[in-house]
Amino acid sequence: MVGLAGIEPAASWSRTKRATAAPQPDPIADFSNSLTKRATRLKLAKCRVCDIISHDMTDDKWTQILDRVQDKFKLEARDQNESTREDGSWEKREWVVFTGPMGRIKLERLIRPAILGREELYSRRKGATATIKFQYSDTETTQVLNVYRDIAGIWEPMDAKAFL
Repeated sequence: MVGLAGIEPAASWSRTKRATAAPQPDPIADFSNSLTKRATRLKLAKCRVCDIISHDMTDDKWTQILDRVQDKFKLEARDQNESTREDGSWEKREWVVFTGPMGRIKLERLIRPAILGREELYSRRKGATATIKFQYSDTETTQVLNVYRDIAGIWEPMDAKAFL
């Protein structure tokens, strides 16, 4: 249908444009896909961190590592201490320093009580602070192996895979 001046009326023009326009993407599906991609990336990043810091250290593994180090290298220092953390829980640290082909290396084992629960205390008032209270086990512990390399007098973290 053509108008008086040879121009199509606005109503017929908009109907034809809507019919030929590309379908709009579904925002809910896009949001879901982006969340899935983000979760996958976070899992991968989390796995990389877990590879560096081994949470499955046991007393047997620690003694095996110490035996291997003592057989191959001369120990410079070996010590341990127990301390109380800021939140009131205890922590035990054992470390060994030796010189290997990569220079001075420090192996450190942290033993802490296992976390059973976490309680967040907060209010929705403006200016209020939030605190987190952890519930610790009396019998179960968590053990972590940290490996450091001495570079110009500063202990830089290393990958712990080589020692496990």
